[in-house]
Amino acid sequence: MFALLLAVGLIAPAQAVCPVDEDVLGELVCEDTVSGDLSVADRSSLDWTYSCGAPYADLAQAGPDHLYTYICPDVGFLRVAMTGATCDFDLYVLDDTCDPESGCRDGATDTAPDPVIVNTTCEAPGEMLNIIVEAWAIGSGICTDGNYTLQFDLEEGVCDVGTGTGTGTVTEPTTLTADEAPYATADAPNTFGASGATPGENVFFILGARPGIREVPGCPGSFINTSRPIVLGSATADGDGNAELSADIPAVASGRSVNYQVVELSSCAVSPVTGVSFL
Repeated sequence: MFALLLAVGLIAPAQAVCPVDEDVLGELVCEDTVSGDLSVADRSSLDWTYSCGAPYADLAQAGPDHLYTYICPDVGFLRVAMTGATCDFDLYVLDDTCDPESGCRDGATDTAPDPVIVNTTCEAPGEMLNIIVEAWAIGSGICTDGNYTLQFDLEEGVCDVGTGTGTGTVTEPTTLTADEAPYATADAPNTFGASGATPGENVFFILGARPGIREVPGCPGSFINTSRPIVLGSATADGDGNAELSADIPAVASGRSVNYQVVELSSCAVSPVTGVSFL
């Protein structure tokens, strides 16, 4: 999966544009599991009709709902699961437009299966998806209160924790360096720098919010310091071995601290890890 990340190029994650009065209950990544409760007393309701959904599309949802966001770590298949739902709840995945018509990726609207599964696709590393739990049974008066658990399939697609993870020692060469950027700004373009690269070679800029290590594809024994790399993009090193990349950072990064590294594939060089905190 990391090999595919490196081939994607510049990534500019987009911010979700759901209604401002709709609370985002969690900014999720693959390893997260969250539980929620919905009842007739909940006032939060988007009152939308979703264009997607299987087996029932174009289904009006008048009940309360819960909204989560998810940042794609890679391009590929994503399976979202809702388990233990005690009412007939539906599950939707919308793209970063949060539009229930044109932005509706996939949905599960069957009558109370367990688990409720949505199979969807991440189209770009860093892409933001909106995951919405809709309390259809409460909106239709069939149920008054229900709970659920939301999680991801950790053995499939972009959430496959067993793919490409390394167990060796992280390589920290003395030449290639990720220029320190102790503070950056969320919901704004940011500039990241690197030095000590081979002139004329591509340098890839990587952020990682999850602990662990992952082997660099085609570079046995070279590892980066995250199990879930997000590649911001790449830049060509100038004659002095310096490279610079400007990338948009989404608003959800505010308050988060992540690892920052750079990689030069042609030489399998990996910089020491440095940290960056988004304000």
